[in-house]
Amino acid sequence: MNFLLGIRLANGAFPGMEIAENRSEPSPFDTGLIPNDLTARHRATGDVLPHPRERIGLACRALAQCTE
Repeated sequence: MNFLLGIRLANGAFPGMEIAENRSEPSPFDTGLIPNDLTARHRATGDVLPHPRERIGLACRALAQCTE
C-alpha cells in the first residue's frame, strides 16, 4: 500500500506503465482501479489509509481530467 501511495502524482492520479519509465503521465485505468483496490484492502485487513476521502477525491478529479 505504501508503494502505491508513494507513486501517486501531485494531482491525485496514478501513473501507468513501468514506474521507472513514467513518473508524470497519468493513467486513467490505474487512477480508477487503485483507489478501489486500496478501499478493498482496507475493508479486508483494517489497514488505515491516511486521509482516505481526500486521496480518493483527488484520484476521482484526476480521472475526470484524464477522460476530458
